Amino acid sequence: MEYFDMKGQGYFFPPPESGDANETNAWREFRRYDEQNPQIWEEFVVRSKEAMDKGFEKIGAHFILQIIRWYTGVRANGNTWKVSNNHFPYYARKCMQEHPDTKGLFEIRKLTRD
Repeated sequence: MEYFDMKGQGYFFPPPESGDANETNAWREFRRYDEQNPQIWEEFVVRSKEAMDKGFEKIGAHFILQIIRWYTGVRANGNTWKVSNNHFPYYARKCMQEHPDTKGLFEIRKLTRD
């Protein structure tokens, strides 16, 4: 699959590798956040698979993060907010990349190139 559409805009799937020419600033920021907050990633995977077990065929990554906020004590390191909204599209892509059984669970939309 292409990383960008024919106009060179928008990120699709799969995620670029760290240091890849197609890696954007937003991806770099997500990777830093993710490395600093592994507890959020772990909970994201658990809650995504739980949704699948309950019969969900599609679910929003933002919704998963809202569930994490509401039902858990998971917090981002050094942040008064539990989980940042900035990274939900990246968590969805990472989840489908690292856990092929979740492929298609999240709808992927274009992200603007920064």
